[in-house]
Amino acid sequence: MRVERQTGVGSTSSGHAIRLVSGNKRADAELIDIVNDRLRKAGFLKGAAKSARASDVEQKMAATMIRDGVDKAELVINNPAGPCAQPLGCHRVLDAILGKRQLTVHWPNGKGGWEGWT
Repeated sequence: MRVERQTGVGSTSSGHAIRLVSGNKRADAELIDIVNDRLRKAGFLKGAAKSARASDVEQKMAATMIRDGVDKAELVINNPAGPCAQPLGCHRVLDAILGKRQLTVHWPNGKGGWEGWT
């Protein structure tokens, strides 16, 4: 099952809820800039290069955590495959974006249950 538009709902340790949609590059430009800046500092990007995955829900949630000073949050996404493992995908770069912060991602496994990853 392919999900065309990934969505997610995040919850911070203070209980603040955040709705996110993949893409939305113009509306979420600030968050995408934070992601690209962190990826440059971690050595994933060189010069003015930008990540095509920076608009993924998980990466935008990580950027929201940085912007808002949140150390711990949870995110539920609608993609039964979970965070993508592509180059510069969430599974590969979230630790570099988050630093010492903790984001736990949950997703439906397509079999009536749930999977999770921190």
